[in-house]
Amino acid sequence: MSSSSAESKMVLAKTVLSTVGSVAATTMLVRSIIHDYIPMNSMNISSLESETCSPSSRIS
Repeated sequence: MSSSSAESKMVLAKTVLSTVGSVAATTMLVRSIIHDYIPMNSMNISSLESETCSPSSRIS
């Protein structure tokens, strides 16, 4: 019974690590595609717009 429990924990650990690795790789791929295809000016403008539109940047 103990061997089966240890095996299932090992399978779960491998599954979790595999999923985390896949998510990290996908995130890096998407980030590199965005940096390759969106001009730097557009990224700077969009980040500037989001900063100026945020509620914390408004003067009361």
